[in-house]
Amino acid sequence: MQIYIHIGPPKTGTSAIQNWCSRYQKVLLENAVYYPSHTLDENGISSGNLLSLFSKDSNNNLVYKEEKLLKETQRAKELGAKVIIFSSEFFFKQTEFLANAIPDAKFIAYIRFGLEQFESSYNQAVKRHGRTTEMSIPDYPKSQTLLKIQRIIDSFGESSKMILRAYGSSVFYKKNIITDFLSSIEEVDLSNIPVEQEERINSSYSHEGLQLKRWFNKFELGSLQGALDAFLQSQGEGAENYSLLDAEKFENAKESYLQQLASFCDNYPVTNGSGLLRECTAKKLGKVKIQHISINIFSDLISKFIKKDKKNLNALILFLSENNPQNRGDFLRFNEIENLVTKNTSISDLSFLRSLPANILKKMRNALNKGNNEEGARFSELWSENTVVRVFDIPFSSDFFWLKSIKERDRGFWEFYYDGADGRNSKVSDSQSAQLFDGNQIGHFSPDCGVNSVRESQEHVLFLQRPIDRFWLHLNYVLDQQSPKDIHQRLMAICEKHKVASLLSLAKIILTCYPNDYLCNVYSIYLKNVKTTAISTLVIKKGSEITVKRGCRRITEISSSQIEAPDVPPSLYELERLLTKDNEIFEKFAK
Repeated sequence: MQIYIHIGPPKTGTSAIQNWCSRYQKVLLENAVYYPSHTLDENGISSGNLLSLFSKDSNNNLVYKEEKLLKETQRAKELGAKVIIFSSEFFFKQTEFLANAIPDAKFIAYIRFGLEQFESSYNQAVKRHGRTTEMSIPDYPKSQTLLKIQRIIDSFGESSKMILRAYGSSVFYKKNIITDFLSSIEEVDLSNIPVEQEERINSSYSHEGLQLKRWFNKFELGSLQGALDAFLQSQGEGAENYSLLDAEKFENAKESYLQQLASFCDNYPVTNGSGLLRECTAKKLGKVKIQHISINIFSDLISKFIKKDKKNLNALILFLSENNPQNRGDFLRFNEIENLVTKNTSISDLSFLRSLPANILKKMRNALNKGNNEEGARFSELWSENTVVRVFDIPFSSDFFWLKSIKERDRGFWEFYYDGADGRNSKVSDSQSAQLFDGNQIGHFSPDCGVNSVRESQEHVLFLQRPIDRFWLHLNYVLDQQSPKDIHQRLMAICEKHKVASLLSLAKIILTCYPNDYLCNVYSIYLKNVKTTAISTLVIKKGSEITVKRGCRRITEISSSQIEAPDVPPSLYELERLLTKDNEIFEKFAK
């Protein structure tokens, strides 16, 4: 009885092989091959035959059980089999142990190009393991999987115990991974088994789906995890080929992985290794995609997710009740989810409404009452003699959360509402973003629109943020909102020209190659002609420290224990000096 142990390794089609072998056990047995039964989840994925050789002890640790092997061997003999196949990626980490425990076993491993495996592993980390960070890769990486296989073979003292197969669409036997896997079984001829084109198992997400899941991974997902994964896998079918690596990173990584693969194939017998090297050498960079998801695309995917199954709506409601936004970008996305949940909740379903969290009920109430009010009412119609006018918020110098923190700290002094509207072109006469809040008229105004002469009761409030923090928030805002349209189009053109996928890389390119871009000069554009004496109250945020001044008098300070610093990549601060003009303006007002 020959025992074969398929060890994967991870991201080499293991799920597809296990799925086929599980569904075609009878066909295999008719050809004298026994494949032990195991379960498959709703996506056709499993841990394979892990529990055919291992059991969990009282501490939930996996322990090898020889009696399980003997039981499966006896079962195979009774069924007339000549070969047993065990398959599990878990075996990859236990190969040396299993080689000692089962001396006559042969091991099957697929060799995949390190660059492809790296990209696929990142996708898997986002899908299943909660990764939230962007894909990044060292300049000259090495495949740890290949190094591990090399150590395993060297520990055997002979290479015949390890059957190495090339992993690649052009190098599989008959261009199919299942027929290729079956051809590695030497004791019986499985070449006549008809194998249809295999289903896609554990398929990758689309670029948009991957970015959506990466955002959700920041929070507790509960039942949302499985539902979201199933939806995004189905949504990702047929998605275009894309890359999350900058062009320069791709070329460096490709060269490094190719050198390692060539050396490995020279020293170990890989079936069709030469074909694999040709395929990897010809690999081209896919369409480079920035690692970000706009609000519009985010909203579209959530809408489709809700419509696919009513249970998904309930999972989102639970998500909203158990989680809170962590920053401005989160707030925008939470708001979109709340709006879509509200839109898709039936008012007639009273039992369901009772289960809704308070924030969703409030949204629904506001939506129902909206019909009684004229949207976008003119600024003059909201004016009153008792109104205190507070102007202006410099666009993108702040975000909802730290402004809210100031208000909550001193309710007697602060009365304002921040809606994040773009005020670059706002004028007093057409301020569509003006809102009535707690008896105060709030609007966004350009500093040159004569607002100082509007009313005697006004306060002129200026919010300033450390320029590099403002730059990063502004960049994220444009990508989130895909607005202003001209700036967003320019950013996409820069991404295409420089083939960048990382948001940090994009930020660095703008700072170093486009110092005159609008994003780098917001303060100098808006405040170059504004005198410090024209400001009634100044709010300054630098890192996680906030200072509020009225005239020359400091009103209050808010420390880092009370407000988070912007989520700016540390390496970006090394380029802060390039924001020359904005830094000068900031120091002028902040001193």
